[in-house]
Amino acid sequence: MKLSMWMIANRLSSLLDMEIDIRWDAPAILNSARTVYSTNCVHVYQENDHVVCSGEGDRILFYNLSAKETFEIIQGVFDFYEDWEDKIAEAARNQDFQKILDQCWIVFQNPLILQDANYKVLAMSREPDIGDMDEEWNYLKTYGYSSLNSLRYMREEHLETNFTRYGHKTTSFKEGEPYRYGGISYNMQFNSIACGRMLVLEKKRKFNNGDFQLLERLAQYLEPILGASGGESRQQFNAFYALIFHKTYDEKELELQMKFQNWDRKDTYQLVLLQPWELHNQGFPEALHVLSAMISRQITEGVVITKRPYILLLVNRAVSEDPEFLNFLTGLSRNNPIVTAFSLPIAGLDSVSFLFRQAVKTIQLGLMQDTDERIFFFGNYGVNFILECNNDLDKIHACHPMILKLWKDKQERGDELYDTLKSYLDYERSLSRTAAHLYSHRNTILYRIHKCEDMLHSDLNDIQERYYIRLSMEIIERQNTVAGSTIPAGGYGGLE
Repeated sequence: MKLSMWMIANRLSSLLDMEIDIRWDAPAILNSARTVYSTNCVHVYQENDHVVCSGEGDRILFYNLSAKETFEIIQGVFDFYEDWEDKIAEAARNQDFQKILDQCWIVFQNPLILQDANYKVLAMSREPDIGDMDEEWNYLKTYGYSSLNSLRYMREEHLETNFTRYGHKTTSFKEGEPYRYGGISYNMQFNSIACGRMLVLEKKRKFNNGDFQLLERLAQYLEPILGASGGESRQQFNAFYALIFHKTYDEKELELQMKFQNWDRKDTYQLVLLQPWELHNQGFPEALHVLSAMISRQITEGVVITKRPYILLLVNRAVSEDPEFLNFLTGLSRNNPIVTAFSLPIAGLDSVSFLFRQAVKTIQLGLMQDTDERIFFFGNYGVNFILECNNDLDKIHACHPMILKLWKDKQERGDELYDTLKSYLDYERSLSRTAAHLYSHRNTILYRIHKCEDMLHSDLNDIQERYYIRLSMEIIERQNTVAGSTIPAGGYGGLE
């Protein structure tokens, strides 16, 4: 492995008493150490009270060492890099990216990150404590992808730098900004197509040209491996996309994908819609791809579909009621300029085509509110959706899911909860008047109302919630919906 004087100095600067006089662009052309001058070699000789190591016009001066000791040390540096390169080559052949970065820590003494062309983390240095790093490092460790905020920030702070071009680019940040460490971003290509990037953060040691030269050497081993693995990934068409957007699809293909997901047609389905609203409008074409790839990695239970300007996540359960999932979205929103909307949960795969319009409308209505919230739920906007909707089936599917269940139970089993709740709301939540109307005891009415509240997960003291419930009842009755006709036989989300 050919070295530059910078590479030699970087290996020894923290260990020995030395002084350097090296040009910034000193080339990596040195083959070994010599005690006599030889072309493209380091000449080691005594001069007054110090030892000189001269390499094609560049010099390192060592103190408190003999010429023999210095020669052995310099030759040892050549041997070290030769062995280091062999380990890098072996790890690259095995695609052991973490081993590569472990070896890189030895020579760079700074944190490194290796990513593919889609900003997916392939490996990160193990050494730095997360508490010593910035928020983006923590995000990378947690989610395995760059945050959209960081990518946008890099563009805004380095307007003259094109980070998608081949080779290395330097970054730096002002004190007090959210990203604590600048460094080197090295964009790799294979057959002129982007295949990955390396990031070295300037945390422990200042960079010099020796670091750039080493990154170029690393890229020679990594580019063929990353390029052969496909570079930019593509989203494959799936039957779920066709189902959601009313496209034709092969029923056998749908069944295969259902089996792969381990889903059942009668499961409860919910659609989560994400929109990187700022970046999409600012011409950030990779935003959707980066975010969808990260979500696919983190949420393995769902199907991720990209449809500009949205990312759709279809899951077979009511994730809007899952605290862990909501925490995940909250963390995502802190690091990415996105808005998120939940459709209603709905039972039966054949009804998922109604969910996309619910989620889109929820985002539109949510962004009209004077709020810092970036996660919106259809239940809070169901009234607006129904009132503005012209399609009867859309209206039915937008009704409160539990009201649909109560109606279905009334039709099939003669259950009295639906009529009790309706009368309770019509009589302005008066237990005595409701009891008189239904010829029931007050305590019976009270028991039924408590049971309804538990099923609804609703606060009947909330006027908006009451309006949504009562409007849902009106829609159902106006359409004369009975189980098996307008209402799908499978019922609605959370009903079983």
